[in-house]
Parts: sequence; C-alpha cells; structure tokens
Amino acid sequence: MVKEGRSLLFNPPSDGAGDVPRSEPATGAFAAVCVPLHAADGVIGALYVGSSDPTARFTSEDVRLLSTIANHATIAVGNIDLYASLQEAYLSTVRALAAAIDAKDPYTRGHSERVATYALMIAERIDLPSDQRDALEMASYLHDIGKIGISEDILLKPGKLSDEEMGQMRHHPLIGANILRPVSFPWPILPVVRHHHEHYDGNGYPAGLRGEEIPLLARILTVADSYEAMTSDRPYRRGRSTQEAIAELRRCAGTQFDPTLVEAFVQVLESSQQETSALDEVVPGAHAEDGSPEQEEASLTALCEGVLAALRRLGGPRLSANVEREANARMAERGLPYVLRSGRLVAAIEGEPQSGSLSSAAEVVIAVVRDATGSGLAAQFVSEALQQLPPRMRSVAQGIVDEVLGGSSA
Repeated sequence: MVKEGRSLLFNPPSDGAGDVPRSEPATGAFAAVCVPLHAADGVIGALYVGSSDPTARFTSEDVRLLSTIANHATIAVGNIDLYASLQEAYLSTVRALAAAIDAKDPYTRGHSERVATYALMIAERIDLPSDQRDALEMASYLHDIGKIGISEDILLKPGKLSDEEMGQMRHHPLIGANILRPVSFPWPILPVVRHHHEHYDGNGYPAGLRGEEIPLLARILTVADSYEAMTSDRPYRRGRSTQEAIAELRRCAGTQFDPTLVEAFVQVLESSQQETSALDEVVPGAHAEDGSPEQEEASLTALCEGVLAALRRLGGPRLSANVEREANARMAERGLPYVLRSGRLVAAIEGEPQSGSLSSAAEVVIAVVRDATGSGLAAQFVSEALQQLPPRMRSVAQGIVDEVLGGSSA
C-alpha cells in the first residue's frame, strides 16, 4: 500500500455458510480499511481502521471518508514540519546575531552561546516544558542585544564603571526589548530580555520587580548570565573557578537570585564535576600513553557527547536529530552495540561490548558529523569537545580524531 500509494479494503469472506469470517492475520480485525498519507515527497504514512465485529464490512464510502481524514492529517504533519523549519530558521538567525553582538568585545565572544547552554541546563533540571525551553534559548541568545545602543567606550572599558556609566549600561535591557518589539517571535521573549537584570529581593533593574513578579525564564537567565560572567576572564580580572562561582551564587540566593533555581543549577554543576572527576581517574598500573580500557571508554564517550553538544549549539536540534538518526543507522549496519540517545552514546544491548567497538562507534559519530557539516565545522566541533576533556583523556581521544579527520582538529 505504501509502495504503490493506493487504498486497501479488506472484507474477508466466510469459509462457508454459518462459519465465522477469517480475521486479518496482522491485526486480528475481521474487516479493515487502510489509506495512505500523500505528501509532496511521497507517501509519509497511513491511516488504518479495523473492526473486531465479525459481521462488520467496510464500503467505498468508508474509504472516501478515511481518505478525507488522511488529507487533513497530511496537512497537519506538513504544518508541524513547517513550524519546525521556521523555528530552526529563527534560531539560526538569532545565533548569528548574538555572535555579532558578542564579537564587539573579544572577552565576551561566545558569551550568549554559553549563557544559553547554562540556562538550558537549569531548564532541564527543573523539567521546564519544551515550548518554554525554546523561548528561554531564544532569549538567552538575544538578552544582550540592547548593548548595541551602549557606547563602546563603556562596553570595552578595562575597569570598573563609574556611577554614570553604570546608569547608561542599565538601559540595555529596555533598549533590547524595544529593538525586539517589532519582531513577531513565536515565543514571549520580550519580558525575559527586559527583566533579566531584576533581583529576587527587588533591588534589580529596570522595574525593581521582586520574587515571582519576575518572569520565571528571566530568573533562570539571571542565574545563567551571572555564572557565565563570573567564570569568564575580563581585561581587569581572571574568571572565578566553578567552586568560587557556586559559593557566590549561594551567597546571593534569596537576594539577587531565586534560591530554588540556584540550587537546581548547583546540583547540575556539581554532578557534572563529579562525572568529570570520575572519568579522569586512571586505573593503577595502566600505561599513561595507551590509557586503560576504562579510561578509553570514558574518553571516547565524552568526546562523542562533546561533539554532539557543539553541533547542537550551532546547528540546532533538528540537525542534531538527523545526525543522531544517521549515526544510529550506520552503527546498526556495522553491528556496533551502541546507540545515540538525546546526545549521549550508550550501550544498545546488555553485556560486555566487543573490544574496539566503542572506538568504531566514535569513528561513526564523528564521520556522520563531518558528512553533515563539512570537514571544517566538524574539526571545530571536535576541537571544542577535546578542549573540555582533561589532558589524559584528551590524548586518548585524539587518536580516534586523527584517524577520522586526519589530525585537522589539533
């Protein structure tokens, strides 16, 4: 039916007088009708209706009715794809705009992207609905767009701002909201941009909102933005360590920050630190240049997940999903006992994986990313992932990278 694109009507005859009709083997239905979903690029699915009543029979009128429903379903599916494409176009444009804003200052290059990453970590921890996560990601990229209206003498000043300069800097949330007002975003991001410098105790700006008067997404963005600022280098100071930044977040919980969101973020950060520490442990007696099997597994897993995270930040969720699907298909073809699930490389089956299978899976992941984005971008993603690894793990993972990319990421 799918191959030929034609409707099917199944009304099986009885074996004889008084006998119960034979049922359809696949579903057990005594009568059934199935119609295809026709789209521009072919058949994308089918609608099936069956009956467990031995006396039921479907007619051509039923086929026409189900075909009408199928047409509506096809339009709905097309609208979903259109919405996803529109959303991806929005995000791609916004990422490019955010990169242009951050590029004004070499010390803030990549700031908005990192803020988006931290904000989404909090969103995942508190189980924020997907539509609000989309709005949060968009607002994270655009939260500093109002700095376009601030003098570069202030933005690039290598030291503490004067009261007058700080007063001008505090205008940027309102400037940003006004810049974005004419744009018909599919998410309510203006309040998030406008209020991302409000304080939980009411001493922030521009409106002096307090507590839950501040939009939830703005409260999340405040925590993520502040953490990124604390841990990044500036012309007049070095960035704080993760532990120092965590201590400052906790110190300001309840005054500057929503304490519930601070604790959620701290849990994510501490969990990430524990995982990194565990991955960096070396089994006693292992050769440092070769790496123990446990360390090789940890290194390659972290490499793949880092590459996929970098891909998602630049290419968005749709490209990431396509890459993940293609990588899983290739690993299945090669009989590799691994799959990608939500950006994580995990064992597909129970039991001990075969020797060398993980390195082969890592090769597949990197090769698929290269095929989807080109060697240049793939090398960039790999380089970002390698830089996040501790030195010993980095040296273990580098061998796989050199085999797939020819050392171009080094």
